[in-house]
Amino acid sequence: MRTAEMRVEFEVKEELPKGISVGRIPIKPGFMYRFNEHVEHFEINGTTGEIKTAAVIDREALQEDTFNLVVLSSQPTYPVEVRIRIRGATGSLFYLIHKFQVILVTASTHSSLFNEF
Repeated sequence: MRTAEMRVEFEVKEELPKGISVGRIPIKPGFMYRFNEHVEHFEINGTTGEIKTAAVIDREALQEDTFNLVVLSSQPTYPVEVRIRIRGATGSLFYLIHKFQVILVTASTHSSLFNEF
């Protein structure tokens, strides 16, 4: 796999209407651009390199707060890595919190604790 020649980062707030501009990748005249795979939440204008939302994004429904995408140009193909972070409606970044339980087991020198079993 070739290393990306360019990397760009954007941020967009959640719950905005479809068609909101996220950003524009650097382009070369005469080239066309597309995502390297189907992207549900975003679309790219193949001529201008502008990335827009393709749907309303609900960050609570996402598995991660960041989209790591690859845009490919027409021939000769060169990749552009695109990272889009989703901010909350108030502007805060979204962090997934995984719930877990901690069980503390202590060793005791009293053997009488286990006599009832």
